[in-house]
Amino acid sequence: MPLRGQSITYNGYVRDSLSGEVLIGANILLNKNTGTVSNKYGFFSIHVPAGAKQLQVSFAGYPSKTLPLNPQEPFLEVVLSPTELKTVVVTPDRAESTQKIAGLIDIPIERLKAIPMAFGETDIIKALAFTPGVSVGNEGTSGLLVRGGSPDQNMILLDDAPLYNQSHLFGFVSTFNADAIKKVDLYKGAFPARFGGRLSSVIDVTMKDGNDKALKKEFTIGLLSSRLFMEGPLLKRQEHKTSFMLSARSSYFTLFLLPTMISYRNGNADSYFNYWLYDLNAKVTHQISKNQSLSLSVFQGHDYWNAWDGGKSERSKFQLDWGNTTSTIKYNYMVNTRLFMNVLGAYTKYQYRTGFTNYLENTTEESLTTLFQVKSSVRDWMVKTRFEYFPHNHWQVYFGTESVLHQYLPSFIKTTFSINENSLARANAAINANEQSIYIENDLRPLQALRLNVGARSVWFNVQNQTYHSLEPRLSLNYSLLHDFSLKASYSQMRQFIHLLSSNTIGVPNDLWVPATKNVKPQSSEQLSVGISKDFPKHHWQLGIEAYHKNFRNLIDFRAGADFLTEFTTSWEDKIEKDGIGKATGFEVFINKTKGWFNGWLAYTYAVNERKFDNINNGQWFRANYDRRHTVSLTGNYDLTKNIRVSGVWQYSSGQPATVPVALVRNPELPRPDFIYNERNNFQTLDYHRLDFAINFTKTTPKHHLRTWSLGIINVYNRRNPLFLNTKLKTKYEGQPPLYKAVGYDSRLSQISFFPILPSVSYSLKFK
Repeated sequence: MPLRGQSITYNGYVRDSLSGEVLIGANILLNKNTGTVSNKYGFFSIHVPAGAKQLQVSFAGYPSKTLPLNPQEPFLEVVLSPTELKTVVVTPDRAESTQKIAGLIDIPIERLKAIPMAFGETDIIKALAFTPGVSVGNEGTSGLLVRGGSPDQNMILLDDAPLYNQSHLFGFVSTFNADAIKKVDLYKGAFPARFGGRLSSVIDVTMKDGNDKALKKEFTIGLLSSRLFMEGPLLKRQEHKTSFMLSARSSYFTLFLLPTMISYRNGNADSYFNYWLYDLNAKVTHQISKNQSLSLSVFQGHDYWNAWDGGKSERSKFQLDWGNTTSTIKYNYMVNTRLFMNVLGAYTKYQYRTGFTNYLENTTEESLTTLFQVKSSVRDWMVKTRFEYFPHNHWQVYFGTESVLHQYLPSFIKTTFSINENSLARANAAINANEQSIYIENDLRPLQALRLNVGARSVWFNVQNQTYHSLEPRLSLNYSLLHDFSLKASYSQMRQFIHLLSSNTIGVPNDLWVPATKNVKPQSSEQLSVGISKDFPKHHWQLGIEAYHKNFRNLIDFRAGADFLTEFTTSWEDKIEKDGIGKATGFEVFINKTKGWFNGWLAYTYAVNERKFDNINNGQWFRANYDRRHTVSLTGNYDLTKNIRVSGVWQYSSGQPATVPVALVRNPELPRPDFIYNERNNFQTLDYHRLDFAINFTKTTPKHHLRTWSLGIINVYNRRNPLFLNTKLKTKYEGQPPLYKAVGYDSRLSQISFFPILPSVSYSLKFK
């Protein structure tokens, strides 16, 4: 028995009573001022004075539970039962905005899923773009833009495996199937030392483990695709020990395009195209013992687009496809009551391919006459070891190591064209790199009102016999004031050893990922942010205000006239501008209603985003491609009745910069004049705004299944937002035919739009 004045360390896991899923971020409280939170694996450790009788456990959407304490049984298996209105009650009592570090967005999945999206598809990544400091480019842009960063500066982790491209359907839909996702955390300011490798954000996505108690199934059919979700015990005799989760999604454009394909095959049409996308999430989790667990998760998603043109004698095919594959194996071990260990191995692959082929047909066979194909890929093999140590209730230590082997293939060309063998070998050369890192992070409360997160990350990146070393300090603080106010501040240095070469601003992913090399330095940033937050717990409102300033170094950009897909005589390193710098400054406001029959948020961001290169824009500062000065998002969910929910979102942003010609010059060697450009990004497109609306009808069927009809309208008032700009040149004539002559040229700038008003409908059936 412990003596009076000594403490006892209790530890364990917090789980859902219906599914057995671990609950991330559950609050375990001894009293108002002493407690802890369950980690990413549902594990917690808390030191309790001898003689303490009970703990209080709470989590969003679950009634609080009082745990009696027994010093003879320090391991606690905490099981919470959800309320009926689980999708409405979404914010835990202790994890309010005043408790969070600066720049952390952790809106529950159910609220992100409720936001109306194109084609009726739930999209948790696009939903994050409605939070402050986060946006997307034009419609069809696949990546998020976070606090002045570009899409490649976001580290997206799916069960700790990085994803290099998260777009379906040319960027209109993301690859994440929301049915398979348990939690999403977005870090955009105070980056914990356990994360690294990108400059602007970390999006940490955790898959569901699967129900270990009963088999559950859900099927959804919509305009774009159908989805299937299943979870349950892997084997009946292994109930409560081994669970699985399977989620699949597939489009059916092929069925709609089948008549056109048949017509083309029969020679009654000159062309046709086909499009197919799919994604698959799967996970198996095995509880070895109360101290150990093992899990294996896999993901695969791919898009295929083919277009055929021509007749029976000669035809051509253009193809474009891209996709991701990831797999992660994790071993969790509770070493003792104060130390938790996680070891994982992961593999990730991103591949992009485009090209065309030409065929001639005679009466007996088909022969290939022309082939041109470009492939690009990135592969990572990684091993990570992580520890969480709980020396005190007010002190938690994270430390670990990471080792990653990268293989980059910027372009692999296969062609029947006559190309110099040396040039082709250079274009097809892979680049290997090795990355090693260690980190330590302290989360502590030296004072009751003060929370500090202090850490550092050290990274070594070796490529082409060049080693880059980076020491990245991280600091964040949260100081609680009276009346539920909190002051926040953070400072972070980040280093990124990969660059993205992209020749467009819409979602067609002709993106080439290239590493830092001996000639191209890794990009880096440092960010300082400050803020204040206020909770209104009685009315379930939160107010957050933050300001930030970020500096970028060693950025790259296109050199004028560079073509990465068709020029093979020079390396990609000779087609870029290097050593660019950037700066981003912003101010954010977030008003969040978290509970009740009405919930939603208002987000406003003012931001300035600029770049500077020696050989671009005469060496002067210019607006970055994704500079949007004002962005406003308004989301809302309203429960009309127990079974009817209305959701809506309205977004506004200032126009995006673009580079347009300012004059024409006559070139005697060309039939038409050339355009003259002066400054980079010298024009601003029209402002962007759009209203989306959805209504869900839920009902329990006679067989006790849950049926949901979802009806929606995207772009309710049919706003013609700009997708991209097009410059048209028209010759001016005098006189009447045939006695007319050219006297000049007329150039006009036109806007190309894509999204008109779009209805959507989906049907979901959940088997209980």
